[in-house]
Amino acid sequence: MVFSLYLYFFVTLHLSIYVDMNRILKIGFIWCMALILMSSVCEAQNQKQDEREAKESIVEEVCAKFDKNYYDFGQIKRGEDGEVVFELENVGGGLLNITSVKTSCGCVLVDYSRQGLMHNEKGYIKVRYNTNVIGEIKRSVIVSTNDKNNSKVVLRLIGKII
Repeated sequence: MVFSLYLYFFVTLHLSIYVDMNRILKIGFIWCMALILMSSVCEAQNQKQDEREAKESIVEEVCAKFDKNYYDFGQIKRGEDGEVVFELENVGGGLLNITSVKTSCGCVLVDYSRQGLMHNEKGYIKVRYNTNVIGEIKRSVIVSTNDKNNSKVVLRLIGKII
């Protein structure tokens, strides 16, 4: 009788442990699957957000495109017109601003578009060289913009005054 009672308790105890372990394993498996599912959903949302931000940044990036980056006056006579206009266009998105224009010499005067340029709008850099000084022309104009890929553009003037 004691043995059968002992056997009964032993079997029910192990069965209850087995049932509890089985239940614990099932619950643990369900939790693991839920975590995997939630992390994959979050990853997909993050990937979509990254793609959206990349597209927006491409659209919003400005891009300055100049019609030329140098001008050759050739041989000009002293006192002749020494003016040239460089045209620039915003071929990107966003607002293109010319932040500064610097010259390599006081013999070069500049005027430029001071208001921002939207997509496909054109602006100008008007350069006037003092042609009263005889000799070689080797001057530059440095144009700074908010174009992240090409923030400084050097425009060159070459020629000879006779």
